[in-house]
Amino acid sequence: MFLKDIAQKIVNLMMEVIDYRNINIMDCDGFIIASGEPNRISTYHKGADDVIKSGKGIEIYPQNVNNFPGSKQGVNLPINIEGKVIGVVGIYGHPDEVRMVARLVKNSVELALEQYLISEQVNLVKDLSNQMIRKLLFNSVSETEEEILCLSKVARINLELKRCAVVIKLDNYDDDGIYESVNAMGEIEKLLSTNNFITNKDFFGIINHYFIIFKSIADDKRCEYMNNILFTLEDNRPYKIKIGLGSSYNDIYGYKKSFNEAVDIISISKGKPLDINNFDTQAKYLLQKIQPDASEPFIKKLYISILNENGKVPEWFYKTLDALFENNLRLNETAIALFVHKNTLVYRLKKIEQLTGLNINNFYHATLLYCLYTYINNIESDI
Repeated sequence: MFLKDIAQKIVNLMMEVIDYRNINIMDCDGFIIASGEPNRISTYHKGADDVIKSGKGIEIYPQNVNNFPGSKQGVNLPINIEGKVIGVVGIYGHPDEVRMVARLVKNSVELALEQYLISEQVNLVKDLSNQMIRKLLFNSVSETEEEILCLSKVARINLELKRCAVVIKLDNYDDDGIYESVNAMGEIEKLLSTNNFITNKDFFGIINHYFIIFKSIADDKRCEYMNNILFTLEDNRPYKIKIGLGSSYNDIYGYKKSFNEAVDIISISKGKPLDINNFDTQAKYLLQKIQPDASEPFIKKLYISILNENGKVPEWFYKTLDALFENNLRLNETAIALFVHKNTLVYRLKKIEQLTGLNINNFYHATLLYCLYTYINNIESDI
């Protein structure tokens, strides 16, 4: 019974407010479950029992105390939650003196219990959402579909609504910083909820270092939404995060697809939010999907050809490719990003062609250079 869980906390807090005049809270059987007089807990209170049965408050005057075993003088009022009497609150003292105080305490107790119920319901929905997300993402949906649909009904989530996965990855925490990561995720949840980035049409969960929102959003609002999240989180605290948006789907099998897309594009992010609906992102995503066992025989040869005498990729080589692909092979923008003269960049491109045999002006050669670039990223992430 939830009343028993917090009754003593309420008594302790309320007694401080009313100058430590004793308060009792009784259950539906008329037994005291919380009191400023601990020796009375678990004892029968006739006045409370009568309140439960009648649904009305009872005032016990000094001359009538003997008619109410286990009771003392005071005012006893029903605790009403959602139209039901779930218990009784009693205030010690002459009824003429404590009548108004008793009403204030009753209202305060009911408000506290309502807030507690809301909090518990929110926590329940969060737990159900987390369970459902895990089953959607990490189980065979065809095998657990009935269970997923059951969870969605209890949590009041319509899984047929068109949604995409918004994945926020904390990038500055590893497995050793799990507690700091959990705290940061809690702060991120508050910021996103407070700033209305999560609505009642969405549901979310926290899995490892990923904060996942399954969101219903119009295509033309996706970019603005991502950038606003990034601005809000970095403005409140310098989180090192990456954000990815997967495609929107409107069936139970689409959630896993959208999540996997978002996670994959996060892995190629340079810190800027990426949207799978963007053509550049789609191209990078598809190139990333090339199976290593198919590409490695070719790309590894290229990789070996560029290593210097120390067996390392020259820094200028990696930074040149990085700037080229970040600026869509536009030479002027690339030179500016590298802080070099355009002629210096042209010289570097000729050097790259000498080392690899690949000309950046040839579409297919540029594709192979991008594969080489991602290969370097994967095996030499400390560059």
